[in-house]
Amino acid sequence: TTSVNVHGDAVVESWYLPMTAGAGQHSDGIVGVSIDITERAQMEQALRDSEAHYRTIMDQASEGIFVTDARGKVIDANRRGCEMFGYSRDEVLSMRPEQFHAPEEMASNPLRRDRIVAGETLVADRTGVRKDGSRFPTRSSTKLVAGKYVMAIVLDISAEARAADALRESTERARLLASATTDAVVVL
Repeated sequence: TTSVNVHGDAVVESWYLPMTAGAGQHSDGIVGVSIDITERAQMEQALRDSEAHYRTIMDQASEGIFVTDARGKVIDANRRGCEMFGYSRDEVLSMRPEQFHAPEEMASNPLRRDRIVAGETLVADRTGVRKDGSRFPTRSSTKLVAGKYVMAIVLDISAEARAADALRESTERARLLASATTDAVVVL
C-alpha cells in the first residue's frame, strides 16, 4: 500500500508491506517506510503553475505563435495561429513550417533555419496559405528560444496590405488628376 499525506507544510510518501512468516500464513506485522517528498511536491506544483502560465500567454496572444523542435516539426501552436491558417491544433502539430507558406515562395526564398539557430532573429513578410488554399499576407518574427526551440510569432497583415493598396491608388488618382489639369493645384 502506498499513501501520500500532508502534515502541516510537509508532504510524506509512505509504503506499507505486510510481513509474513511463510506461504499461506497470517501476517506477522507491517513494515513501513516514509520519505519526506516536500521538495519534489513543491517543484511539481511550480512546474504545473509555470505550464498553466505559459498556456495562458499562448492562448491569449492575438498573434499566431508556433514552436518547432530541432528537426523543424511543429511541437506547439496557440489558438490564434491555428485559426489564422484554418487548421485544428492536432493538424498543426503534424506539420512543418514550410507547409504554411506558398510553395513557390519556399522554392525561391526558403526558411533560414540555419541563421535562426545561429542566433539571428529573422523578420519576414511571406504569403500564408490556409487549409482551404486561400492566401494572405503575413509578417513573422522568428528566433531561437532556450537554445533548442524555434519560435515564430506570425501576424496576418491583410488589413495593412489593403491600406497600403488604397494609399497607392489614392496617390495615383491624385497624380493623374494633377497631370490632367492645366489649373494650378495646391496641396495642403
